[in-house]
Amino acid sequence: RTPQISDLQAAEHPETSSGGSPKASAHRAWGAPLVIDIGMGLGADARYYLRQGFRVVGVEANPLALDAAMADPGTAPYLLSGQLSVLNAAIAAPNATEAQTAFWVIPQRPEQS
Repeated sequence: RTPQISDLQAAEHPETSSGGSPKASAHRAWGAPLVIDIGMGLGADARYYLRQGFRVVGVEANPLALDAAMADPGTAPYLLSGQLSVLNAAIAAPNATEAQTAFWVIPQRPEQS
């Protein structure tokens, strides 16, 4: 079994360990390793890493997907604790000169754009 960040935190802080709960990890969120989730979508990968104790910055160009991810009840505690930060943005090539990025949004399927 590969050790997880939650194992290390439990060993360092046994009095606050609660299996990766947002409240228990809020005070040490800034000391945790950082994951940048580019193309966050609905946030499934971000929530996985958050539950493991990582800090996550989610980047998503599709505002409908970002709204759906933020509406998930499992996301709110991580936003409030500062363990999760989100950015509604697209990634462009270093030499790109366009100020905007175009993409299709399917309202019935926010995870697809």
